Amino acid sequence: MKLTVLICTHNRRELLARTVDSLFAAEKPAQIRPQLVIAANACSDDTHDYLGHLASQRLADWDFRWLPVPTPGKSQALNAALPGLDTDWVVLIDDDHRIPDEFLQRIDAVIQSQPEADLICGCVRPDWSGNEPDWVHERGKYRIYPVPVPHFEPFDQPRELNQNDPIPGGGNLMLSARVVRANGGFSTDLGPVADGLAGSEDTDYVLRALATGFKLYYDPSIVQYHYVDPTRLKLGYVLRKAYERSCSVTRVKTDGSRPPRHLWRKLANYALGGLFAFNVKRARFFAVRVAATLGEIQAYKLGPPSENLPAGNATEPHEIR
Repeated sequence: MKLTVLICTHNRRELLARTVDSLFAAEKPAQIRPQLVIAANACSDDTHDYLGHLASQRLADWDFRWLPVPTPGKSQALNAALPGLDTDWVVLIDDDHRIPDEFLQRIDAVIQSQPEADLICGCVRPDWSGNEPDWVHERGKYRIYPVPVPHFEPFDQPRELNQNDPIPGGGNLMLSARVVRANGGFSTDLGPVADGLAGSEDTDYVLRALATGFKLYYDPSIVQYHYVDPTRLKLGYVLRKAYERSCSVTRVKTDGSRPPRHLWRKLANYALGGLFAFNVKRARFFAVRVAATLGEIQAYKLGPPSENLPAGNATEPHEIR
């Protein structure tokens, strides 16, 4: 079986190297020689130097290639890399994740045990250090969402997911070759661009696959750990993410109509709640809810993502075998 790990990265060389090191340290199934492909998206730091050095090494048990994608946008990077992959399965990993030792073995086991699965997803857990503020762990009435550090772990047991279940992001998602061939590209109207915080290119992709009959299987034994960036644990970042992510998520679900009235009522209620909040926990919660609701309203103004899904562009890949 051919297995390709695809990482898209933008100006995060140190985190990328951490992710790659953990991936190379993972135990590999005997029948698989995996390939790593890294799409360097509009990078202006020393990412290209790092990838060039990596390509010059003789990597035991891995094939490696990388390609620069000059057009900014994660969707652009995905669309540039995917069509050129000769593989049975593509494993999508974010450039700020840590890979546990058993990761590749668990993927292989699930692929072998679930032959009807077209897409597979696992858990993404924050890689907590213990130094984060208490409010990020709040699970009560005033919990903050969307969360500043991704955490996807909707069920304790393996199961098939449908369109009404929680939809995974692209940080721990496996695509069969048949999905890559049939599902088109990732929407370039969605997803982060440069240092932006928009998303939902992955949600849109998965929902389109499910709508055409492909099967998505979730197994919580496939785990990745998301780096906890201290700068994400500040109110300004959380407000910005709430606005941009709520906007992109809502765009996937819109039909081109005007913002519904209930959004304006919700905005007024949250604003009033913040005005009369008499402690920091309540004030933070209502401020984030206001930002998220404004993002939802903006989504209706922008309308649904375009159906035009271009293949992207890239220069020739740099390869070692």
